[in-house]
Amino acid sequence: MLLRSAHLGDPCNFFTIVDRVPAGTTADVVAVVDRCDGGERTVYQVAVGAALGYVDEAQTRDFVSAGAGSDEETAAPDRGERTVIESALTERFGSFEVLEFASVSAVVSTVAVRNATVAMIVAAVFILGYVAWAFSSVPRPFRYGTSAIIALVHDVIVVVGAFSLMGKFMGTEVNLMFVTALLTVIGFSVHDTIVVFDRIRENVTVSPHAPFEDNVNAALVQTLARSMNTSMTVLITVGAMLLLGGVTIREFLLVILIGVISGTYSSIAIASQVLVAWEKGDFRRWFDRWFRRGERAEPGTAV
Repeated sequence: MLLRSAHLGDPCNFFTIVDRVPAGTTADVVAVVDRCDGGERTVYQVAVGAALGYVDEAQTRDFVSAGAGSDEETAAPDRGERTVIESALTERFGSFEVLEFASVSAVVSTVAVRNATVAMIVAAVFILGYVAWAFSSVPRPFRYGTSAIIALVHDVIVVVGAFSLMGKFMGTEVNLMFVTALLTVIGFSVHDTIVVFDRIRENVTVSPHAPFEDNVNAALVQTLARSMNTSMTVLITVGAMLLLGGVTIREFLLVILIGVISGTYSSIAIASQVLVAWEKGDFRRWFDRWFRRGERAEPGTAV
């Protein structure tokens, strides 16, 4: 079913496609226009998720009249406050029917956030152990796992930031879809990072006396095309689903889209660089310089 906009404000004259809704989707009718073509054609203005557009009666299968109504979103009411609100509305406007009432309590939100945090920590621990075991043939394999986790944390921060912005401007909420998208991004990011690390291991094995940064640079050059092609394939697939799919998974796909871009970047520009900096001892020098920053030389005494 295609939701279209009205051309020049005339709902009887359809214009561009607003959204594509899968067959069998239930839509809330906002307004009914029965004056099209001299009253022979009826057009509905419907809302499906965040999409609002017009659809011809011929595209609908069942229509259940529920009277005039609108969606109202308010802060979470206290216990018993819903009854008070409904009583006040009945006194003011007469009898009415609540089409749908949904709420996300603080407890539910807390549980969702806790589940997301636990899932991320558990995944990070297993990834750290697996990468350290997989690269046990190279010196200091724990550094490979830690570098992969640092890149993973970067991707999680990017995804959480993107989801926060979407929550601010699009009204998205932390739910199971968010947890699913987060774990999907983690899996993609680690997969891409392991491919780069595996090529680094091969280069170190073939050229053990070459500078480590040269082996890493060669590995990045060798895997760059593969990483970009894989990411483009995923982005094209997710983009197609985003354009042709329904509004139900739109926020999920947007998070995946951002996460894939971030994961590709982090596997190339963060994980490998962290590994090189660690191997070259840059972290130790940075910490030493940081702790010595506050030290001041003792003033001399002139005689």
